Amino acid sequence: MKLTYITRTSISSDAAQAKQINCMSKAFNGILGENFTLICPGESPYEEIDHKTIKNIKNIGLRTNLLLIFKIFFIRKNMFFTRDILLASVSATLKKSTILELHQPHRSFYTKLLFFYLVKFTELKFVTISNALKDYFIKTYKLSAQRILVAHNGVFSNECIEMNKIKLRNELGIPKSKFVFVHTGSLYKGGHEVYETLLQINIDNIHFIHVGGTLDECKKMSDLYSHSNRISFIPHVHSSEIIKYQMSADALLYINVRTSPIYWCTSPLKIFEYMSCKIPILGSNVGSVAEVLNNSNAFCYDPDVPKEIQYQAKELINNYDEAKKRAANAKEEAINFYDWYSRAKKILDFFD
Repeated sequence: MKLTYITRTSISSDAAQAKQINCMSKAFNGILGENFTLICPGESPYEEIDHKTIKNIKNIGLRTNLLLIFKIFFIRKNMFFTRDILLASVSATLKKSTILELHQPHRSFYTKLLFFYLVKFTELKFVTISNALKDYFIKTYKLSAQRILVAHNGVFSNECIEMNKIKLRNELGIPKSKFVFVHTGSLYKGGHEVYETLLQINIDNIHFIHVGGTLDECKKMSDLYSHSNRISFIPHVHSSEIIKYQMSADALLYINVRTSPIYWCTSPLKIFEYMSCKIPILGSNVGSVAEVLNNSNAFCYDPDVPKEIQYQAKELINNYDEAKKRAANAKEEAINFYDWYSRAKKILDFFD
């Protein structure tokens, strides 16, 4: 079996899409070795990948599109995997065995029309990142369920090792005496009102740390919450630092709100990173996140019900032995069900 992952996305980006492509490429390469090729703009962080980089292209444009289409024409006896509907349409039209990975509904008239065109090609299969998204594509485009594989995102579970919490807190300047909730991620996606609800909990020694966002965004949020000394906002840091903040926590906070346009179909990388940390999770499980988080591996809440948010937070704090059991369950599930290598294996099997 030979597989080519082809994309117009620059994998040098810090965006979640680039990270996901890099992780899947590493997993495919780990299974297939020299039979795997990644073709894309940007530079892969994984040196072991046979990476046919398109050189000297800073912006995605006509030249990039033509180069990638040209490569699809002349690569023979390979299967193709992509998140790019344009490249999938070229590959499928050429009767090449192809899987298109879908992360959200198509919104533009062009992509919807193109997808209706693609459905007729039986050589083309699909991967969705949630059951909810699979159901959407079956209902909207009359797709056969047999042509769609559900595969949530994942984590390299063996790469998350236990760290000394006291040393981490000394390094990061986090008080050792506090019960610390850490949230890592963007600020622009909304849901910061959850912080206001949590700050009303009448427990003195808790502290909340948000890591992510621009310097200006964090300053605005610090000003907004200047009435409380129990919350800190830290701008974006490198992924090697993010894991330190996560592992320094007593609990990890996940926020997902219904105002997000993809809350119902998403599969956030952060969830699986959290699960792999073996740190108790306080998480919103509305929408498709409920396919992963539940009350056996996390403390779940509805973000629109403030009393429930506070109740679940206090349950986690006051029943920490139970919280550690649920964290252990989450870690086990990350290893058994959400490892990138397992995901890649499922997808390769689906080609057959």
